[in-house]
Amino acid sequence: MEITSATDSATPHYEVPDRALRIPETCRISGLSNATLWRMEKNGLFPKRRRLSNSASGHLLSEVLEWLRSRPAAY
Repeated sequence: MEITSATDSATPHYEVPDRALRIPETCRISGLSNATLWRMEKNGLFPKRRRLSNSASGHLLSEVLEWLRSRPAAY
């Protein structure tokens, strides 16, 4: 992972190459169960899975990370 600093921001910017995540990894990153992911996808509250092959699907890492960034901070 390459770390670069933005010139106009004090927060470092992390460059992460985009890749497909299979469901177990998506669950680990998001902290959500597979059933919750499925329900949230169905309701438009989580990025939709992408078809990787006839028998495989996954999420794009960039979309999962963007979803995490969009979540409000806990109290």
